[in-house]
Amino acid sequence: MGRTQPSLGLAPPAQRKDARAKAARLTAHKTIPALLASSSRARKGVEGSTLIVDSPFSDSGVTSKKESRKTSRNSGDDQGNNKVKVRIVVDDTLAVARAMSHQSAEAGTDTAEGGKPSSSRPKRNVAVLNMASPLLPGGGFLNGATAQEETLCNRTTLYPALRDEFYRLPEVGAIWTEDVMVFRDESGKDLNKGERWWIDVISAGMLRFPDVEEAEEEEEGEEHEEPKKYANPKDRTTAIERIRCVMEILGSKGVEKCVLGAWGCGAYGNPVPEIARAFKKVIWGGEVKGGRKTGKGGVCWGSLREVAFAIKEGKTASEFAKHFGVEVALEKRPTPGEQEETNEADERAAETIRDLEDKIRELDLRINLSKNPALKAPLETIRADLRSQLALKQSSATANSDNLDEKDDESQSEDDTKSEWD
Repeated sequence: MGRTQPSLGLAPPAQRKDARAKAARLTAHKTIPALLASSSRARKGVEGSTLIVDSPFSDSGVTSKKESRKTSRNSGDDQGNNKVKVRIVVDDTLAVARAMSHQSAEAGTDTAEGGKPSSSRPKRNVAVLNMASPLLPGGGFLNGATAQEETLCNRTTLYPALRDEFYRLPEVGAIWTEDVMVFRDESGKDLNKGERWWIDVISAGMLRFPDVEEAEEEEEGEEHEEPKKYANPKDRTTAIERIRCVMEILGSKGVEKCVLGAWGCGAYGNPVPEIARAFKKVIWGGEVKGGRKTGKGGVCWGSLREVAFAIKEGKTASEFAKHFGVEVALEKRPTPGEQEETNEADERAAETIRDLEDKIRELDLRINLSKNPALKAPLETIRADLRSQLALKQSSATANSDNLDEKDDESQSEDDTKSEWD
């Protein structure tokens, strides 16, 4: 699995993770506080961060198509006649948000007296879904992890807005944070003051490690590399409710453009088809008021006009687009060095497996040393959860390795055939 040649100039994964953890602590305790001290806008954004607990079947920010058309006739705006535009982009969350921010700034420039532009600042920042850990602010940010939430905390002023008192996050609810400053680029370089930009962030957690099973409707002969559906229908309902909550909050806040993702489809093990179909059902199908549609045209989520799903992994993005439907085309950004990126992904997967194995061994030791049954029980529950995660990761790694072996066999077969003809 992974590299066919030894890596050059790279420290072992454990050392790189330690270095990232050290840099993350410096960012959290030095860099971000200094930025907040110098920017009142960023500081107010952090101070105004709010936990929103969903009330069942809230109408907040949601209007029917009929109401939207009536409003647009009165205002002279015909956008209410169109459903939300959806895009799926193979790219980083902040890269997609940056592109959308540029579009908003160009299209939404205010005009002052005399016809001159008064401001290039859009009416509302592009909003980003932070696919958050429901248990720990920032997830594994301070430990050197590099998933989506940790990347947001490393490149923006989001981390201090995820206050301890907000956790554990409610089953259906989210943290809303406005005016989050993006001060670092994808390579880790700090941006100059004039290059910094702004987003709004909604932080919410998806189901963790739901029971899954193969989908019955899959075509015969199709490979089943990933679980295809929830084993428990209640999990599907919960996922839809969490998505609905996020959409209602975005609608109530006047968001016009937002960046979402394959929420919970990574380490938490939610099936990609389930999440894709749930998003489609909520965004386009009018999944409000306990699942009752508001009409043939669905609903309008306040001012929301465009949703982009930023999914870095091309395979996941393709599967997400497939199950979202033919209405949405997959947008791919050409990236050089795809093999190097694949190798890095393999290394991260191996690193995750090693971390899980270390945690399980530590728990084994603590359980064996503990003489109190009341203390053993929760430790055994945690160990069982970690073992489930480990089995899932190992299964995924084995599948990827088998795919690479198959490709090597096919390549060797082609070479042998060419040799015979030669």
